[in-house]
Amino acid sequence: MGFCFLRRRGRKNRESVEENDVGDEITTVESLQYDLSIIEAATNNFSPDNKLGEGGFGEVYKVSNLQCI
Repeated sequence: MGFCFLRRRGRKNRESVEENDVGDEITTVESLQYDLSIIEAATNNFSPDNKLGEGGFGEVYKVSNLQCI
């Protein structure tokens, strides 16, 4: 009984995903690339005072001066 319910639910979810995917494609990909010197200036040379935390890709810093970037 439980197997039939789970299997049926899976089919319903799969159908709704297919319906929602239409028109949601990303047509352009843009990448932001900055020189290391610009990032160092914006973060005050990676100052611990500007460190917000760590994520899956490394340390996260806040920018002290938005005009640098």
